[in-house]
Parts: sequence; C-alpha cells; structure tokens
Amino acid sequence: LYAEPYTATPSGGQSGTGLPSSRTTGQGQAFVFADGHVTEGTWERESETEWFTLRTESGEVMNVPPGQSWVSIVPSTRGLSITE
Repeated sequence: LYAEPYTATPSGGQSGTGLPSSRTTGQGQAFVFADGHVTEGTWERESETEWFTLRTESGEVMNVPPGQSWVSIVPSTRGLSITE
C-alpha cells in the first residue's frame, strides 16, 4: 500500500522525538501479490479503526487470498519496481 509519509510528533507540549509515520486514512495505490501474479488497484478507509477496502482498477472489490498475509506500507514519495 502506498501511503503519504509524515512525521508524528508529541502533542500538547509533551516532550519526545518525532517519528516517521504513514497516513493510512484516505486512499492510495495498492498492489496484491499472490500466486505468482500482481493485481494493481487502490486502497481506502475513513478512519484508523476501519479495515482497508481494496479495489481493482475497474472498481471491483479486490480480495486478498486466504492464508498468511503481509502488508507493506510504502511511502508515496518512493517508487516500487516489479519484475515478473
């Protein structure tokens, strides 16, 4: 999932150091890699308490195949290289 990078900082005058973070609300580009194929689409979610909704380029819901899954958040300011 591509997401907008930002620096999270303590609020309300609290001490602490900013940490690199990713904005995972809204929408962005998504790739699902499964069974030797890649499906390109988008992700979206309104709040951090909701699940991500993945959609294909044609707007259909994109399902993640059953089994163990890994989710990577990639800064939207960086590129992704896919070699098949």
